[in-house]
Amino acid sequence: MGGGTSKTKPQEGATGLNLTKDERRFLQRCLYSLPFPPGTINAEMVAAASKMIERLEYHDPVKILTKGGRAKGIYILVKGQVKVISASDEPVAILSPGDFFGEISTLFYVPVTATAQSSAKAQFLLLKDENLRKAIGEVVSTDLMDYYVRQRYFDTSGKLDQAELMSRICLNTLEKIPLFSKWKGDACSSLVKQCKEDIGIQYPVLLIPDRTMLVMEEDKSEEVVIVTRGKVEITREKESIAVIDVDRWPFWIGEEGLFTSIDNTCAARAIGPCQAIRIKKSTIQNITNKFKVEAGYDFEKRAKVWESRLGYQRQLSDRMKAEVLLPVSSCFAFISIFIA
Repeated sequence: MGGGTSKTKPQEGATGLNLTKDERRFLQRCLYSLPFPPGTINAEMVAAASKMIERLEYHDPVKILTKGGRAKGIYILVKGQVKVISASDEPVAILSPGDFFGEISTLFYVPVTATAQSSAKAQFLLLKDENLRKAIGEVVSTDLMDYYVRQRYFDTSGKLDQAELMSRICLNTLEKIPLFSKWKGDACSSLVKQCKEDIGIQYPVLLIPDRTMLVMEEDKSEEVVIVTRGKVEITREKESIAVIDVDRWPFWIGEEGLFTSIDNTCAARAIGPCQAIRIKKSTIQNITNKFKVEAGYDFEKRAKVWESRLGYQRQLSDRMKAEVLLPVSSCFAFISIFIA
């Protein structure tokens, strides 16, 4: 990513700041996430970088980075939000405190891949290019494609083969989900291929617009939805249960409906743009039937686990009903005796 301009002059602190607990945590998380060889980042490196970091604060919306420009360094969001915008002026991500950006332009020497615009009030840590290299060095241990796959980034620059990128992200995501993690051979790659055919496009990972309903409560469960990046709100009976910020680990919903006849017990809605994979229940069943050894046997084991779990839940539900009804019955019995 690259540097944008602003009419609002940021409040710039000197290097060697006294970082807050959150700032130190965000910086450490950022550095350990960068594509350096294993063992490169340690406590000493983090301490060295913290002495060279700067704090920026904006009080009006401003373009921090502009597509096609160059980055001054890596930006770490501390307060506020940042909207990542594609060339077609569509938001592709909303960044929250702890997220970082600008690392692609800084580490891979490429122009900024998307415009990044701050909210009205935002605060950042900036680790400038030259300071990063002083603290850590020049070595990057992966190529651009591998880094995009690892971070599950959409390519908004057009520099990468988008079809290959999305397929690899999909495969990488499936490996992290217990439902698919033990599949072997060509089972997962065949599942990805079938997903693309099911939705009629060459990308298995979809960009989901803000406020889109991913799952509707009480609808028949026909698919497993896997969110690879973004925020999702889970609701039941129109009340919010949780907001899940999907970053390092994917979130999925629909596995229960895959193995049982239960309809969706809650709803899921995108908060801001997010990325998701939608896999039809029938597609999973077809793949497990076709690849019996590679996937089918493991699928049958999971079905038995779900059957056992459902039976336990029914027993627990009956026990809870008994515990609720017994005191009520005792109460009515006491009143009847008293009246008599």
